[in-house]
Amino acid sequence: MELTKGQTLLYLYTKLEKEKALSKKAAMELTGLSNVTFKRYMNEIRCFLRAFEPTTEINYLRKKDLYVLVKNR
Repeated sequence: MELTKGQTLLYLYTKLEKEKALSKKAAMELTGLSNVTFKRYMNEIRCFLRAFEPTTEINYLRKKDLYVLVKNR
């Protein structure tokens, strides 16, 4: 089943919220996104967080190839 853009964004955000980390490779394989589109979607989630949850951000750990959700207080 092919996911819509909205479904994919919700999936990525929900995965980050639940697990606090998201493997780039695994997420791209599951959703079928290209590298460029995946980065664009992660940027959209970052923009959402800046607007609605300014104490939360997403960091990319290059060595582990993980996106990590960080709550700053």
